[in-house]
Amino acid sequence: MQAEQIHPDVTVDVSGLMCPMPGLKISKALKKMSSDEIIEVRSNNPIVKKFIPMISKKFGTKLLGRFDDDTGFYMQKVQ
Repeated sequence: MQAEQIHPDVTVDVSGLMCPMPGLKISKALKKMSSDEIIEVRSNNPIVKKFIPMISKKFGTKLLGRFDDDTGFYMQKVQ
């Protein structure tokens, strides 16, 4: 799916935050979301980008893609 075709239900910007705050903010947002909703996460922290697959698996989401030169990503809640 092309990033231009994705319309997020929730946007979380964790740019500039140090661990563990990005994970906590993403987790909090995902807990409030319903199945099939899409979250857009913006981050300039290379560690957050590195752990995207782990975050996706832990919270029952499907990684849909990245955007803006890898400064963010989209995930769809599936559980």
